Amino acid sequence: MTQALDTAFWQAIVAADCAIPEGHSAQSLTPQLLQMIGSPDPVLRDEIAYLVFARWIVRDQHYGAAELRALIDTLTANLRYFIRDIDTDTVLLRSFSALILSLIAYYDVQAPFLTVEELQSLLDHALTYLAEERDLRGYVDGIAWIHATAHTADLLKFLARNPKTGEAEHLRILNAIADKLLGPWRYVYVHDEDERLVMVVHDLLKRETLHHVVIIGWLERLREWKGAIPLGGPFDPAIHAPYMNTKNFVRSLYLMLQLWASLDERYADLERETLKVTRAFSAAVVYQT
Repeated sequence: MTQALDTAFWQAIVAADCAIPEGHSAQSLTPQLLQMIGSPDPVLRDEIAYLVFARWIVRDQHYGAAELRALIDTLTANLRYFIRDIDTDTVLLRSFSALILSLIAYYDVQAPFLTVEELQSLLDHALTYLAEERDLRGYVDGIAWIHATAHTADLLKFLARNPKTGEAEHLRILNAIADKLLGPWRYVYVHDEDERLVMVVHDLLKRETLHHVVIIGWLERLREWKGAIPLGGPFDPAIHAPYMNTKNFVRSLYLMLQLWASLDERYADLERETLKVTRAFSAAVVYQT
């Protein structure tokens, strides 16, 4: 079957509100969907494959527990696919595998089927991928959304929300976010990746598993990184990118906590501490102009 016929076939499925055509099953069609999530064609990847997976996993529940486990095995293996590549189409399979995993993680919150050990394994894969993905592009003309960091944030958000995760897992997630923000990446996030990461912290804080002292210590780590930057040096993309990414992240986090503190005084201490970090990142230019 040619790609044109495949596209028309899948567009007809989408037009039918993702109903499975007669003579087919979700299981028989899934291998094609798994290929499509790595396609450089945004219609196949984003408008068809992601949408169909979302309907079939979450809304229509066409997959049983064993089939979802098999999907997890395939998708987590995809996270390692040409992991050292930068600026190639291989990132699409990795990034959209993380996004489909976020659907399964969401489903497990609504209708639990994973064991604690299986959820821990999924968290391990998610954190490893967040740390190792080097292609951080957001939107690219012709390819459309890549968004590896945002997609991984979506996965971590639902893992943080899951009752099978607790204090230890939530601290791992926080530290992994800090590692990603402060790493020597040369890409400045410009497509709301900071807000997607803040949503992870949002769901984590709602669980109330971490004492505010721990969270304040984590915030202090961000401020200490900024304080260690030598002022007035030459422009260095490996410093500028994490500086901008972290500054935008803490600004978004502060806005969220400002709202929370206005509704619940228990968050006033986190609001104050986040404001300190926000001011630290806004206080001085870190390179020569």
